[in-house]
Amino acid sequence: MLLRGTALKSTPQFQWVFALDRPTADALADSASRQMPAGTHRQHVSDCYYEPAEGTQRAKAKLSRRRQLRVRRVDRCWDVSLEHVSWDGELRSLRQTTVPSNELVCLDASNIDPAWRGKWFHKKQLKHDLVPSLETCFDRTTWKHRTLDGEIRLTIDRELHASRIQTPSNRQTACVPTILVRMNFAVSLPATFKTLVYEFALLPEQPTVLFDLANAALAKASIDATQADATIADPLNSTKTTSTLFGSGREVTTCQVG
Repeated sequence: MLLRGTALKSTPQFQWVFALDRPTADALADSASRQMPAGTHRQHVSDCYYEPAEGTQRAKAKLSRRRQLRVRRVDRCWDVSLEHVSWDGELRSLRQTTVPSNELVCLDASNIDPAWRGKWFHKKQLKHDLVPSLETCFDRTTWKHRTLDGEIRLTIDRELHASRIQTPSNRQTACVPTILVRMNFAVSLPATFKTLVYEFALLPEQPTVLFDLANAALAKASIDATQADATIADPLNSTKTTSTLFGSGREVTTCQVG
């Protein structure tokens, strides 16, 4: 467990990410439980991502592709984690600091407090003109296993929801049925993961797939809401349309939250 106030730069690890349907994910979870019998750990994870503010240079938007700044809360813990996640190919690096949630007001200041333990996070936020933009939450199941090359970790994220922070008066939440599986390992793909990859014919996604799925689902939710308003205004001229996310056949469900 990360102690409050400590700034941790974890050893970079390789991470493979897969986007699966529910039946495949359920079967993979059963197989993983047999191969990693140490047991599972379940958590509810909520993330708040920071993106370039409106009006900033387009190039800065690329920050969210391979580097992500976020605040993470696990279950209903009072403490939250300030995190910077970056990828170099399949190699994932993480820097994080745990602070009490009431200290998040420090991120609203225009000046950096040199005494605050999260000053490095605040500095990145101000440097890149980042503001809270996207919230995601999901239920995570984790398996861990010790090998000669170090600890390996398998996670399955279900019940993904996403919402935009900029429009609190008309807030929409997108529900994405896609289930995300992540394999973390230190050196080479361990035998346990090879078995799962071959058994289920898994193909890795981009590491930012959660971010991409959330944004795409929210965009579709906005279109659906516009079409619904048009239908109410002129029901005789309305048309029904269907679509799939990224043209891949992944289903996206949207729901309106008041």
